[in-house]
Formats: sequence, structure tokens, C-alpha cells
Amino acid sequence: MVVVRRGFLVKEWYDYGWDKNSTKSGYSVAKSFTSALIGMLIDEGRIHGLDQLVSDFVPQWRDAAHGGITIRHLLSMTSGLFCNTTSDYLQLLSAPNQSLFAIGLPMEAQPGQTWEYSNSAVQVLAEVILQASGRQAKDYARERLWPIIGMWNADWTADSVGNTLTYQAVVASAREFAKFGYLFLRRGLWVSRRVVSASWVDESVRPSQSLNPHYGLLWWSNSGGDWWPAVPADAYAAIGAFNQRIYVVPSLDLVVVRIGEEDLQWSDNAFLGPICRSVLR
Repeated sequence: MVVVRRGFLVKEWYDYGWDKNSTKSGYSVAKSFTSALIGMLIDEGRIHGLDQLVSDFVPQWRDAAHGGITIRHLLSMTSGLFCNTTSDYLQLLSAPNQSLFAIGLPMEAQPGQTWEYSNSAVQVLAEVILQASGRQAKDYARERLWPIIGMWNADWTADSVGNTLTYQAVVASAREFAKFGYLFLRRGLWVSRRVVSASWVDESVRPSQSLNPHYGLLWWSNSGGDWWPAVPADAYAAIGAFNQRIYVVPSLDLVVVRIGEEDLQWSDNAFLGPICRSVLR
């Protein structure tokens, strides 16, 4: 666990066998990294904006069923792409080419009409990033993101044919994950270098649609404080399975990271709330 306040590392704890260099998969924390890369590509003009059609990058989707899906739909979990537990976990994870599997899924709803958390929809963004940048997402991150903010030991898992798994598995230390959170706390600015636009950060971490008011663009939002009532209303988080977390609380100038094994009694409110109260004291 790492706590950063006002730009300083003020506290860290490590269990037996862990230290500041220990790395761990953040699981779906990777989704927030994917969102950042999309924002960077929009800043560069390689993607025209949130409302650009995904079919501009994925020719297989130039059909009547998929043709209306936009970048925004994928980032906000409103694509309407088919999703159930079997397809989104067992079949996706076992597919040699996970991007091709995700692209080949049928539709189950019109884009923008439903909200459904979908790993497969986010995996399609691997192909978008590849076509827009000419690089796999992990290579683009290694070039344009990680070295700038000092994530020297970070890695990102790929499938068996080399596609970056944009829906999961950035592997990094707690300190490195905290640097990513701090980049967003500073609205995309690292020291004096602009990494991603402030407008993208703002768009990413606020509610992206009305179907799930706690979801932005691959970030989770406390949006108004009714989700985590013990935490300031402006808090947001990158959230991964088994309680992997990057919390950002702008009003307290605070970043908190937790990585490790699953805690079956976990509560974001119960974990982050006392830290926020101690900061206020």
C-alpha cells in the first residue's frame, strides 16, 4: 500500500515477502491505462475523437450490426457487444488471438442503449491502438507513457500472438501504479511535461453516460459521493480484480494504491474512508 499526498510519498506498507520493488498484476486497472493511451492518440490526432467509428480501425465492423459503434461506446461500456460470463472470461481468456475473438462477437443491443461491463469490448481497443499508432499498446506505453513518469519496471501481458491485453494485466509495483494515479491527479501533467490533455483526464473520470453514473471512460467515479459516502465526492479509481486499486482524491491532493492478494472482506468505502479522515485531521 502506498499513500502520496501533495506530491510526496508519505506512507507505504509491505507484507512479509514484499518490498517497494515487488510487482503485481493490477488486472482490470489496465483498463484505465488503455483509456489514457486512447486520450494520448486523440491528442496526437491519430484518433479523431470519441465519436469516431471503430470501423475506421476495425474493417470487420463495417457491417450493419457493428457499424455504429464508436470509440466512446467501447470506453463507456455501452457498445452493445455480446457479453456473458462464458464468452467474456472463459472463451476470451482461452482464445489464442483475443483481439480477433472480441472483434468476432455478435451484437446483443444497439450501441448506447445498455451498460454492461465487458472485457471483450475493451480488448477491441487493442486493435484500435495498433492501427492508430502502428504499435501494440504495451509498446506505445513503453515509448510515450511509462518512461516519462518513471514506470521503469512495468510490463503488460499479451496473448499468444502478441496482442496487448488492453482489458487487463499491467504488471507494476505499488509505487509505479501511484505514479500513474499522480499523473491523473495532476490532470495529465508530469512536472512540466504534458503527457495527456487535461480535458481528456476530466472527461475520463466523470460519468460517461446515465446508465451507470459511477463509470467514466474506463475509470470508476464516486460521482456525487453516494457510492463511497465516507470518501470525498470527487474521488475516482482504477479498479482491478482481487482488490487491486489506484484511488485518486483531487480535493485532498491524494493518491492511494493497494495491490496484493484478495481480501474477502474488502470495502472501498471502509478502506479509503479512514485514510481520507486521517488526512483531514
